[in-house]
Amino acid sequence: MQETLRIMEYTSPNTIRLICLESSIIYKNGLQLNQKYTLKALPNKRLNWYEFVALYYCSFAHAFPTMLDKIDQQYMDCYQEASQILEL
Repeated sequence: MQETLRIMEYTSPNTIRLICLESSIIYKNGLQLNQKYTLKALPNKRLNWYEFVALYYCSFAHAFPTMLDKIDQQYMDCYQEASQILEL
Protein backbone atom coordinates (compact mmCIF):
# COMPACT_ATOMS: atom_id res chain seq x y z
CA MET A 1 0.00 0.00 0.00
CA GLN A 2 2.94 2.33 0.57
CA GLU A 3 3.89 2.15 -3.10
CA THR A 4 0.34 2.99 -4.14
CA LEU A 5 0.31 5.99 -1.81
CA ARG A 6 3.53 7.20 -3.38
CA ILE A 7 1.96 6.89 -6.84
CA MET A 8 -1.08 8.89 -5.67
CA GLU A 9 1.20 11.82 -4.83
CA TYR A 10 2.05 12.22 -8.54
CA THR A 11 -1.38 11.49 -10.01
CA SER A 12 -3.78 14.26 -10.95
CA PRO A 13 -6.93 14.70 -8.83
CA ASN A 14 -9.15 13.98 -11.86
CA THR A 15 -7.35 10.71 -12.58
CA ILE A 16 -7.55 9.71 -8.91
CA ARG A 17 -11.33 10.27 -8.97
CA LEU A 18 -11.64 8.17 -12.13
CA ILE A 19 -9.56 5.39 -10.54
CA CYS A 20 -11.70 5.58 -7.42
CA LEU A 21 -15.03 5.38 -9.21
CA GLU A 22 -14.00 2.61 -11.58
CA SER A 23 -12.31 0.52 -8.91
CA SER A 24 -15.30 0.95 -6.57
CA ILE A 25 -17.60 -0.64 -9.15
CA ILE A 26 -15.23 -3.56 -9.67
CA TYR A 27 -14.68 -3.98 -5.91
CA LYS A 28 -18.42 -4.04 -5.17
CA ASN A 29 -18.96 -6.73 -7.83
CA GLY A 30 -16.43 -8.98 -6.09
CA LEU A 31 -12.75 -9.78 -6.55
CA GLN A 32 -10.87 -13.00 -7.18
CA LEU A 33 -7.38 -13.50 -5.69
CA ASN A 34 -5.93 -15.06 -8.83
CA GLN A 35 -7.37 -12.55 -11.31
CA LYS A 36 -5.65 -9.55 -12.93
CA TYR A 37 -7.52 -6.24 -13.11
CA THR A 38 -7.30 -3.34 -15.53
CA LEU A 39 -8.76 0.14 -15.28
CA LYS A 40 -9.54 2.53 -18.12
CA ALA A 41 -7.90 5.29 -16.07
CA LEU A 42 -4.65 3.24 -16.08
CA PRO A 43 -4.76 1.59 -19.52
CA ASN A 44 -1.28 0.02 -19.54
CA LYS A 45 -1.38 -1.40 -16.01
CA ARG A 46 -2.47 -4.91 -15.03
CA LEU A 47 -3.07 -5.17 -11.31
CA ASN A 48 -3.03 -8.25 -9.14
CA TRP A 49 -5.54 -8.52 -6.29
CA TYR A 50 -3.25 -6.87 -3.73
CA GLU A 51 -2.35 -3.97 -6.01
CA PHE A 52 -6.01 -3.47 -6.92
CA VAL A 53 -7.21 -3.36 -3.31
CA ALA A 54 -4.43 -0.92 -2.38
CA LEU A 55 -5.34 1.29 -5.33
CA TYR A 56 -9.04 1.15 -4.40
CA TYR A 57 -8.45 2.27 -0.82
CA CYS A 58 -5.82 4.89 -1.62
CA SER A 59 -7.77 6.45 -4.47
CA PHE A 60 -10.92 6.60 -2.33
CA ALA A 61 -9.01 8.19 0.54
CA HIS A 62 -7.55 10.83 -1.78
CA ALA A 63 -10.73 11.51 -3.78
CA PHE A 64 -13.23 11.46 -0.91
CA PRO A 65 -11.37 11.80 2.41
CA THR A 66 -14.49 12.77 4.36
CA MET A 67 -16.25 9.56 3.29
CA LEU A 68 -13.71 6.96 4.44
CA ASP A 69 -16.24 5.51 6.84
CA LYS A 70 -18.42 4.53 3.85
CA ILE A 71 -16.01 1.95 2.41
CA ASP A 72 -15.23 -1.55 3.61
CA GLN A 73 -13.08 -1.12 6.71
CA GLN A 74 -11.34 -4.48 6.33
CA TYR A 75 -8.06 -2.98 5.09
CA MET A 76 -8.26 0.45 6.71
CA ASP A 77 -5.64 -0.39 9.35
CA CYS A 78 -3.15 -1.20 6.60
CA TYR A 79 -3.94 2.09 4.84
CA GLN A 80 -3.54 4.09 8.04
CA GLU A 81 -0.25 2.38 8.89
CA ALA A 82 1.14 3.06 5.40
CA SER A 83 0.02 6.69 5.64
CA GLN A 84 1.81 7.10 8.98
CA ILE A 85 5.01 5.53 7.65
CA LEU A 86 4.96 7.93 4.70
CA GLU A 87 3.81 10.82 6.94
CA LEU A 88 0.88 11.72 4.67
